Parts: sequence; C-alpha cells; structure tokens
Amino acid sequence: MVTVRVGAAKQAFCIHKDVLCFNSKYFTKALSGQFLEARTHIVELEDVHVMLFKIFVAWLYTGKLNYESSDLNIPAKNDFEQLHTILTDEHPYEQEDDEEDRDDGMPIDEFFLYDFDQEDPETWTYLILCALFVLADRLDVPKLKTLALDTIIGRRRNKGPIPNASAVLYTYAHTTRNSKLRRLLVHTIAYEVTFKRSHHVWNHWPLEFLTAVMVTNGR
Repeated sequence: MVTVRVGAAKQAFCIHKDVLCFNSKYFTKALSGQFLEARTHIVELEDVHVMLFKIFVAWLYTGKLNYESSDLNIPAKNDFEQLHTILTDEHPYEQEDDEEDRDDGMPIDEFFLYDFDQEDPETWTYLILCALFVLADRLDVPKLKTLALDTIIGRRRNKGPIPNASAVLYTYAHTTRNSKLRRLLVHTIAYEVTFKRSHHVWNHWPLEFLTAVMVTNGR
C-alpha cells in the first residue's frame, strides 16, 4: 500500500501501489529507484485539492467519474460549490456583463448546479472538469485526461452552457501551449459563440486564448 498525503492538511489516502503505478507514470517514477518515496511508500501532494484527488481515487478503482462526500450529512453539491469557489479564487477577475448584448441565446457564466448529480460528471462545472484534467496531466494519467475531455464535450453536447472565463483562465495558468484542453476550449468558443456582446465582456479572458479563437474563426 502507498500513502498519499494530499492538501495543506495532508489528508492521507491509502492506495494499492499496483493500481497507482498501472495508471500513473508520475507515481511509477516516484515509487521506484532511489527516491525517498520508493523507500517510505509515502507521497506528498500538498498543493493538490483533496476533493479532486478523491475523484481521482474513485476513478482508479471504478473507471468512472463520481464523488461521495466524506460526511453523509453534507450534500456533495455543497462540496462542489466550495471547490468551484476555491478554484475561481485562484485566478480572480472582475466580471463584466451587459445583458442587453446577450442575444446569442447561450449562457456563458456556467456556474449552474441546478441539475447536479454527483454520479454524472456532465452536470459538473467546466472549471472542475478542467481542474481534473490538469490533475491528470500532472500525475501523467492519459486515460483520465481523455475521460475529462470527453466529459467536457458531453456537457456541451447535452446543451450545457458555454465554458466561462474561470475555466479558461485556470486552464491557461496550468497547461502548456500544446494542451489538448486548450484546443478544445478554443474550438468550443470559436464555433459556438456569435460574439455579439460588448467587447468589454472579453477583457479578462487570456489574450493568447482570444488570439487563438480569432485565428480559428479566420480559418
């Protein structure tokens, strides 16, 4: 067994080493060779959100994205709202909007949990799904990265809202230029938004992202 201590509080997760290493190249490297982790079977991930790691562990053993609250008296929806707020606060921006310009019929401020289902990841917010992709990328888990991308596509296909600035800001802060998640967000906005709203609505979006959207539209 391997103990993974997650978050500032170092919450401990005990996971089978074979399960971890089979799915994650990060853990394969950490738990082999001359690394301290290989001798102690303890891995520290202090800057990882506990809730995201819980989703990762559940996926390791089930192959599905789902979540169960540690406290049965606290609805999972509360945990998701809290995580969404924490992730948003990591890259804050002053949101500007003009309802009169909002005539494309697509909600872009996507923090909607009215249809939330902890066992249906397509009802989770884009920001949380993007953060899950980032975690999978950091831990080098290709299958989970693919599943996160497929879930984002499914959320939009099922008439979910358009990803908002929080999801894009988080993605661009934690991924590289060639990230498939970046490409997916660029194409989603380029092909599904009419850009009839005032220009100030887009002021806080990453310049690199907006440039990529314009180039995609031009092509």
